[in-house]
Amino acid sequence: MRIYVTGYGVISSIGENAEETLLSLKSEKTGIKQGQKTYTERFKVGEISWSNDELVERFGLSQHASRTALLGMIAAKEAFKGHAIRPEIRTGLISGTSVGEWT
Repeated sequence: MRIYVTGYGVISSIGENAEETLLSLKSEKTGIKQGQKTYTERFKVGEISWSNDELVERFGLSQHASRTALLGMIAAKEAFKGHAIRPEIRTGLISGTSVGEWT
């Protein structure tokens, strides 16, 4: 069996896609800053500051879901960009998150 990685996607406090995230890592940019929400303002956090509604609008998602699911959809959308789904090819997805829930 052969395994090919044909796409990847990332959204984080240092980039809204894989390219931005890599550039931030190379330039040693931090995403840690004072929280912007009432429940994070007392802490230094790495947060994606857009609300769930803003994420749906900004990234052209077709549904509202939990924050974790929305961020996963954004990363998956990037990973599958430019790839046709073909029934003869088995497709797998590896997903990792570290997200607190808020709306």
